[in-house]
Amino acid sequence: MAEAHRLNEFKASNGWLEKFRKRHNIAYKTVCGEAASVDKSAVADWKEKLPSICEGYSERDVYNADETGLFFRVLPNKTMAFKNETCSAAVVEAIKKRKSQIEVAKLFNLSKQIVRVWMKVYNKQGCMMNQKRSGRPRKTTPNTDRIIKRMSMKDPRLTAPAINAHLKKNLKINVDDSTVRRRLQEVGLHGRRPSKKPLISTKNKKARLEFAKKHVTWEDADWSKVLFSDESKFNLLSSDGIKFVRRPVNERDNVKYQVPTVKHGGGSVMVWGCFSRSGVGPLVKIDGIMDRFGYEKILRDHMLPHAHSKMPPTWIFQQDNDAKHKSKHIQGMMKSSQINCLEWPSQSADLNPIEHLWEELDRRVRGRQYSNQEQFYEVLKEEWNNIPLSVLHKLVDSMRRRCEAVIKAKGFATKY
Repeated sequence: MAEAHRLNEFKASNGWLEKFRKRHNIAYKTVCGEAASVDKSAVADWKEKLPSICEGYSERDVYNADETGLFFRVLPNKTMAFKNETCSAAVVEAIKKRKSQIEVAKLFNLSKQIVRVWMKVYNKQGCMMNQKRSGRPRKTTPNTDRIIKRMSMKDPRLTAPAINAHLKKNLKINVDDSTVRRRLQEVGLHGRRPSKKPLISTKNKKARLEFAKKHVTWEDADWSKVLFSDESKFNLLSSDGIKFVRRPVNERDNVKYQVPTVKHGGGSVMVWGCFSRSGVGPLVKIDGIMDRFGYEKILRDHMLPHAHSKMPPTWIFQQDNDAKHKSKHIQGMMKSSQINCLEWPSQSADLNPIEHLWEELDRRVRGRQYSNQEQFYEVLKEEWNNIPLSVLHKLVDSMRRRCEAVIKAKGFATKY
């Protein structure tokens, strides 16, 4: 086939052959051999002839031909065939070539009866494929199926037993819970664990929608002027995902196969950070509980110097609506420092790309051992500064898609 299409360098790898077999519905089957059942009359006839054949020979001189190695396998015992196609198809093809049923039975080492049965099936069906059976009659009618689907679509939290209880009580339809579950799966309604998103108030949904509609037309150049900021906490012993161990039976509590845990993550480090499309800003450690005065110190000593040296003249500062951020003290400081602050809707962590940057930083420091908080903070700063620009570009460039997602969700939480 490859030569016919002038593909001289073509090589049929195992993967290609496997895909070709699946695409054309081909299976690997055993070639017809000895019949599983033997004609009883042939057995009786053989029993009568066997004594005369063995006459004149001692018992030790009589051998089973299978054990002498007289037979030599010339043909393979398996071949390629279409799925659902049995050995009977080869029998039918032989008869089509004007061979008698007796000749075909001898050729394939089959009984005459099975050849006759196969020909009756072929003459009736026109093929030797296994026909689809009707199966057990459905317990539900199409109308009942629509009712089950409608109930689940109206209230996705309804379980199959709850729907079944409604059918039995109100419609007098008696089916099993598993039947209701199968009907839901047939229409693509599978049971899944719901994603957890923050509950957003009506006021904040409206504010989120207004923000998204206002900024969805911003280009990447507009978002590159924004300096995103936030605080985050990192545990010294953060989880690095589900781990597996290979252990013998009944050795679950052996210390060799345990993973030690520490309450509250073994201590934590609270940091403040900022970034823009041009790079990351300073990562500042927060000692104790940060109030409005501590936040002002971070803005004056770290944020403003970075913004004046790295950001364009018309830069915009982004912060969430934390109480200390919106305090009169901080608002007065921003006004006196001429900081242009982006109006940000509450409960909008999914709009802030720095949340994903915190996840990136956590992945980079996860799974290591740290002796104290100072060492951990130094590693955090090192990995923070090593985050490539490509990651920052991708996050900032996602702002338009985030706004579109909020508009599509009508102010509710998005996948971000």
